[in-house]
Amino acid sequence: MARYDRSCILCGKVYEYCNSCSAFQDKPVWMFSYCSEDCKDITSLLTDFIYNKISKEEVKQAIESKDTSRHMQYKGSYGKAYKEIMGEIDSKDVDEEVIEKKDEEIKQDVVKDMANETVSNFKSNLQSESKKVYPKAIAHKHGK
Repeated sequence: MARYDRSCILCGKVYEYCNSCSAFQDKPVWMFSYCSEDCKDITSLLTDFIYNKISKEEVKQAIESKDTSRHMQYKGSYGKAYKEIMGEIDSKDVDEEVIEKKDEEIKQDVVKDMANETVSNFKSNLQSESKKVYPKAIAHKHGK
């Protein structure tokens, strides 16, 4: 059976793993997503930090025993969390980015709501107008 190249969801490293190949039966299931146990553990720690389940100090202490040589490849919220933990960015900068993103999402939601309301109002006005005209058209057609 053909082997598949996988890409680690944390560090992006390409590795070989196939969950249906007999050659990989002795490998753990988490290898479907992670290239190493360190990446799996780091992802779990960063997720707990992002959701405020553990403190920055606890995460930093736990991560120091892991291989973070590919930390520059961490993307998205994991990359930001890692940089914040290691002091590469200030938590204030992260908060501002989150606030900006939330503001943009709110603006988009407001625009969508306004568009939906406008369409809804247009449809209801169109229906009410057609009801006004329709009886007159029937009356005229039938000579009444």
